[in-house]
Amino acid sequence: MYQTGSNLPGIVTAKKPKRMALDSVQIGQMRFGNPIKIKSGVTDSGHTGMTSVLRPGGMFVAEAGATGLFVPVSDWVGGERGTAAVLTSAETADTDWDGSVMKLFRNGVLVASVTLGGDDDTTAEVVTALNANVSFRNHALASGANGAVLVITDVIGIGALSIEINLLTAYATANGAASSVAHAVNVLPDVRVIAEEVAMRDAGGESIDGFCSENYEAGLFRASHLVIGGTEATTLAAVPAWARGVLEARGSRFAL
Repeated sequence: MYQTGSNLPGIVTAKKPKRMALDSVQIGQMRFGNPIKIKSGVTDSGHTGMTSVLRPGGMFVAEAGATGLFVPVSDWVGGERGTAAVLTSAETADTDWDGSVMKLFRNGVLVASVTLGGDDDTTAEVVTALNANVSFRNHALASGANGAVLVITDVIGIGALSIEINLLTAYATANGAASSVAHAVNVLPDVRVIAEEVAMRDAGGESIDGFCSENYEAGLFRASHLVIGGTEATTLAAVPAWARGVLEARGSRFAL
């Protein structure tokens, strides 16, 4: 038997050795996340006779609204959504933009270079020129009407975007004496896999926010050891695709 009770101050209880939600042979590949709090009222419906104790392997996501709490990944409405990287110019396009070269980078790697035409002197014309370039359009979407700033939005959702142009006034950050640059990073939802039992009631039986000190933000996971909204995943398809995608973006892999 092992001791537990990290979220029951002053009380030590006993439990069975915890089952890890991972391939034990690859435990060295697991990456710990910071401690989290799970929103009060969350239960584990599949934990027979102990529904107020969350089993290791439960998958959770930060709650929408920056509450600092986590909810099950099965709660699509309650969980936070990610934010796409957006690059916004410091001015509307004008005659200074004619003939400029705009370079798009993903994670510091050049992925597209677009030379504006001699008459591309409005935001709408710049938008047309950028979106007509296949390499650019594979990574981002330009938007903006005449008289408005140029907005470039990532369409992949992974990593960071940067835009560089040989025009000092185009973006707020100078990049040398004659060019400017902007950077933005995609923000993924914060998904975790808990690696310990988490009590959701205090010693008096009252509902509490569950404190989880051991959790993973990346690693090699056995799908059959994951718990989705109180139900053990029997197949990889049972793991919500969006949550799996977040973990894979962090370098995770999944086994059956």
